[in-house]
Amino acid sequence: LERFTLLVDGEEIAPADRNIWGVSFVDDRTFYATVAFAGSTYLARGDLLERTLTTVREDAECPSVSPDGTRVAYKVAAEEAGRWSLAVLDLATGRQTRLPGADPRVDDQVEWLDDDTVLYGLPREDEPGVTDVWALDTRSDATPQLFVEQAWSPAVVRQ
Repeated sequence: LERFTLLVDGEEIAPADRNIWGVSFVDDRTFYATVAFAGSTYLARGDLLERTLTTVREDAECPSVSPDGTRVAYKVAAEEAGRWSLAVLDLATGRQTRLPGADPRVDDQVEWLDDDTVLYGLPREDEPGVTDVWALDTRSDATPQLFVEQAWSPAVVRQ
């Protein structure tokens, strides 16, 4: 991925400090990833056949594609340093929606439980070193629900 052509606002660039992480696949060709350079992070759409990464929006990290391939969830920086919000991008419309119920301590790649629910790990404030996985519905101003106690970095196996 470091050798893929990087397109920002339609122009090819080749920053020496390029860093890529948080890859999530739509299908055998298309994926989304975080691309960072020059102190900024971007959500980028990747194409395995064309060997390109095209930035989609700035200030996005750790994308996760929904099971139906229509949306991407990711972290966006909150106003307070070191804090995050979760957002969902509708790939058909390009509309980003922030999820107001997400805890600002989220600092890991989210996972989709189903087409409407994201999962994420959070450290417990009152028990250092202990984490839990939480679920949040993306369709409304939902309240996060404890999903799995004493767990971290969820992964859903689909058949």
